[in-house]
Amino acid sequence: IHLTHTNLLTNLVNLVLVNLTKLYYINLPPSRKILLDPKTYLTHNMPMKSHGFYPTEIIFFPTYACNLHCEHCFVGRNPHKLEINDAISLIENCVKYGGQPDSDGNPLPILERVGFSGGEPFLYMDFLLQITKACLDHDLLFDQIMTNGDWWKDESELCEKLQTLYNAGYDGKIGLSWDSYHGQKTTRMQTFITKVQEIFGPTSINIQT
Repeated sequence: IHLTHTNLLTNLVNLVLVNLTKLYYINLPPSRKILLDPKTYLTHNMPMKSHGFYPTEIIFFPTYACNLHCEHCFVGRNPHKLEINDAISLIENCVKYGGQPDSDGNPLPILERVGFSGGEPFLYMDFLLQITKACLDHDLLFDQIMTNGDWWKDESELCEKLQTLYNAGYDGKIGLSWDSYHGQKTTRMQTFITKVQEIFGPTSINIQT
């Protein structure tokens, strides 16, 4: 579904009303920060200038897929994925038109940073790696990757994926959503936190309960 920016913003307002825990995703004015998931995104081949919409931050929902079954979660657990090329094209359009003069001669807002949520982003590693590369190519900053921290089968897989992401150049925060509603085992969360800090640094984890 390709939506105009007006319909997209309306959809985001409805999203926030449904789940206020996601409010921090749009703590910037609606015209400056957007959520993009596999079903609601701007037409990637339509210049941002034609929309009159210039975000300073984008939070991507790479996939709706998730390994947990949280009763409180409003995100449908299905295999829908956001196309990597669509996401890259959007970034490129934002970078292309950001900073250009508006009708009054004032510079338009510039895309500054990108983040990831879901679904479980680590179930779509190709997306994380390719978008990380695209962000680095355009000197963009990273916000955080929101994860349940429980997607790995064993420590070998956990370390391999975290190290691969680090080697790709991702240097943002790893946001861990950990509470009684998610049902994660404390020992697994302790392992996840330890490995993230070993690879990304002691201040790299952002625990949200």
